[in-house]
Amino acid sequence: MKPETPLSARAAVRALTASKIRELYNEGIGRSDVLAFWVGEPDEPTPQFIRQAGIDSIGAGEVFYTHNLGIPELRDALASYVTRLHRPVSASQIAVTSAGVNALMLASYSKGLSFQRRVAAGGVSTATAGATAGAPYWVKLERIGDTFNAYSSSDGAAWTLVGSDTIAMGANVYVGLAVSSHTTTATATATFDHVSVP
Repeated sequence: MKPETPLSARAAVRALTASKIRELYNEGIGRSDVLAFWVGEPDEPTPQFIRQAGIDSIGAGEVFYTHNLGIPELRDALASYVTRLHRPVSASQIAVTSAGVNALMLASYSKGLSFQRRVAAGGVSTATAGATAGAPYWVKLERIGDTFNAYSSSDGAAWTLVGSDTIAMGANVYVGLAVSSHTTTATATATFDHVSVP
């Protein structure tokens, strides 16, 4: 590069605006009269055993990129765990990602319906509430290019749009069904029916 060449970001980078969520966070951080719900961080410190595991990992030299689908030993362990709980699952069916883009239409037994998604890797997850009706309920997630439309239905015939968003994803994506008890002290069991993936 010649010394006289000025350094400059591309026009698209210069046109980026600051995150409104981050602006809100910066205004409220440290204030005792504000409850911090904006960036999804917990109000308790990370447990000591997790902090120690991170320290041990760094000490062991685990500081480089891993396989795109996750650490093979972790995928093996998760496959064994899911196999013990439910049915045979191989490590090739497991992907471990950190803050990847996703779209989810869910039905909660006690919290109603919600369209949840993360539109950018490493970004914040957002949610659009649907009907207050709880599971069992019909839900549908539709993809048209990079547009994701989430629907709900009480009868599987008449569908109501809960939300829509644009999420850049590759042509091949993972599709799955998730169940959670929302607690580490209990497992959850669910039955899915009328499942189809075009």
